Amino acid sequence: LQIWTDDWENEHRTEFVYENVRIEDNEIYAENISLSNFPNPFHTTTTISFSCHRNTEFTEILFYNIKGQKIDEIEISDQQTEINWNAERFPSGTYFYRMKTRNKFSQTKKMVLMR
Repeated sequence: LQIWTDDWENEHRTEFVYENVRIEDNEIYAENISLSNFPNPFHTTTTISFSCHRNTEFTEILFYNIKGQKIDEIEISDQQTEINWNAERFPSGTYFYRMKTRNKFSQTKKMVLMR
């Protein structure tokens, strides 16, 4: 999307860049899964806690930047109920984390990294 403005002395062009972020159809409903991170906002490291009210096996947590690009992933063992994510190498901003399960369901949450 480009917008042109002209104030009779200077001509300005502003360009907005956007990308589509895909939403998956298999999102688990909130009542079936508990997924959160603390603290949020966080400085360098945040703890992501998760549990499910059904017999669901978690497989991984995927991390995305605001553009929807995958920036990190952590595999999860069946016994885990939380992980620590170190975001030291990433700039301040809004990030998303997605919990995936063996049966291909997922849930996505937002977190904010502040330096």
